[in-house]
Amino acid sequence: MKGYMMPTDRGRTEVAALKELFSQSSLIISTDYSGMDVRLINGLRTALRAKGASYRVAKNTLARIAISETDRTIIAEIIDGPVGYVLSDRDTDPAIGAKTLVDYVKSERLELEIRGAYLDGELITAEQVEQLANLPAREVLLAGLFGQMIGPVTGLATVLNGPIQGLATVLQRHIEGHTAESQSDT
Repeated sequence: MKGYMMPTDRGRTEVAALKELFSQSSLIISTDYSGMDVRLINGLRTALRAKGASYRVAKNTLARIAISETDRTIIAEIIDGPVGYVLSDRDTDPAIGAKTLVDYVKSERLELEIRGAYLDGELITAEQVEQLANLPAREVLLAGLFGQMIGPVTGLATVLNGPIQGLATVLQRHIEGHTAESQSDT
């Protein structure tokens, strides 16, 4: 375990759980939870859980051991002091975890410090976490992209349909004209 001692079975169990969480999360936000009481931490956990994310407090030593057993050792750089982690797994839009955290901090008027985050292989700053939180939801971005992609296709279809529609109109009038002549001849 690379220089760390784990004296208890409970510690080994915690390291295994943390290792799995750190390995499966696309977003890991490091926060200083000091000053938050149990009610506030539970409120944050509930808000995050509703959005597919979680909040986990862990001892730094155990977190560092777990991180050293993953291919994400860079995460150790955002561990300092009492740390709580916002974790979003790979199936959850990372912006949702960040947005939920930032919104909860604002709504409860907390002094919770965001120390930094790990996002898909890179460390990002607290300011970048705030920017991530302010992004529209993934579905909104995809809908906007789809709208921008479909606009030119619709325009092209309309332009290409114009001559065909014109030809169909001319042929229809020609047929109507022949039908009218045939009826007047009789």
